Amino acid sequence: MNNKNQQESIDKIIFSHSINRTLLFWFLLLALAPMSLVSWISYHQAATGLHKAAAQNLEHMAVADSKFIQNWFNYRFTDINSEAEDPHTAELLQKLQAGWQSQHQPLAEYIKSYHWAKIVEEYQQDLITMMRYYDYIYDLFLIDPQGNIIYSVAHESDLGTNLFSGKFAATNFAKTAQTSLTSGKTLFSDLERYQPSNNILAGFIITPVLNKSGEKIGLLAVQLQYEQIFSSLINNNQQTKIQQRYAVGHDGILRTGLTQGQQEVLVRHINTEQFKLWLYEHGNPKHMADNMQESAFEYIGPNGQKVIGIHHAIRLAGVNWVLISEVDTKEALVLGSQYSNKKQIEEHLFKIDE
Repeated sequence: MNNKNQQESIDKIIFSHSINRTLLFWFLLLALAPMSLVSWISYHQAATGLHKAAAQNLEHMAVADSKFIQNWFNYRFTDINSEAEDPHTAELLQKLQAGWQSQHQPLAEYIKSYHWAKIVEEYQQDLITMMRYYDYIYDLFLIDPQGNIIYSVAHESDLGTNLFSGKFAATNFAKTAQTSLTSGKTLFSDLERYQPSNNILAGFIITPVLNKSGEKIGLLAVQLQYEQIFSSLINNNQQTKIQQRYAVGHDGILRTGLTQGQQEVLVRHINTEQFKLWLYEHGNPKHMADNMQESAFEYIGPNGQKVIGIHHAIRLAGVNWVLISEVDTKEALVLGSQYSNKKQIEEHLFKIDE
């Protein structure tokens, strides 16, 4: 009898302990659940806030960058048009044309003659001054209506050749020169690896030269220094793990470096959701106005990571580019959590180069 009572007491104690543990578990669970929910909501709100701040500041930075590029080229178009309208430019071109005809020599020989050198020495000073004054200029050319390069400052292997029918006829430079001569418009050639300049990256701005009667007598062309085009805006040393800015052509190929500098330019293809959106909105045919309000959104970036990005269309006298600006989503949120206020986050995420 005593054994039976003892066993019942033991069972009651075990049962009591089991109930206590169960009740304790549920009380703890019920207590922690609201805390977990609050923590999750707080995290979600913080992440959403950082995401929103990143998008807003990215939009601001992208607008400033795209305007910078557009304005930079607009000033270059103004520079070349001003020089083309200078009477000394037309005079040099006409003197060289007349001199070549009077000597009855192939152009390749005439440009090595004393007669050519004498005319150049007397009339080229304005072009030399322009080249010295503007550090973005690699070379200056005068081209006659038949496509003969009758003058250049750099004296490379294209001088004395025919741009329209010679060995450089397949270049963007040649094709754009023909279009400029036909249309009478100032045009940009886009970028290319230009063989006479040791295959450096080059772009050309080309405009007609007129005589006193307003007749087209040839072309003035400026070969741009690639580094100078983007040195103030997109320097690969300034591209970081968090943010990057890069230009892409209508063909989906990079016009600026992304992760490997100039090695990627005119080589690497971009096919992100952001690029496809620009192509639909502003490609050929375009479905949206170039000055429409763009909004940043999240997608998989060109290097396979999630990014917040935005695009802006850039029109450059016959050439269409897109400037894409991105911040790495994960890195932006991690960095944002290290700083105590919005101003600090903005300073570290979106420092615009001066």
